[in-house]
Amino acid sequence: MKKSDLLKKHNIKEEYEQIASVVKGYKRVAERVELLECLGFQVKEFPMGSGGVLQVKEMASTIRIQIGYGIGKHNYAQAVEIRKNA
Repeated sequence: MKKSDLLKKHNIKEEYEQIASVVKGYKRVAERVELLECLGFQVKEFPMGSGGVLQVKEMASTIRIQIGYGIGKHNYAQAVEIRKNA
């Protein structure tokens, strides 16, 4: 599924745009994490695979948006986790 379709399906386009503006405005991942947590987002490290910063990954009950660069075999990276709107 395309990123735009996924964002529309779960009604998280505004959140994605807010996260993208933080990612584009701040170079350091620590600054991104701090600001996004202040804005009320939950940020953790997840295995994101290849796809890079701002990739959207759909899980069973959440959507993850990568905000940092991946490291290691499974590309563990900082990502925002958003609950799906059932």
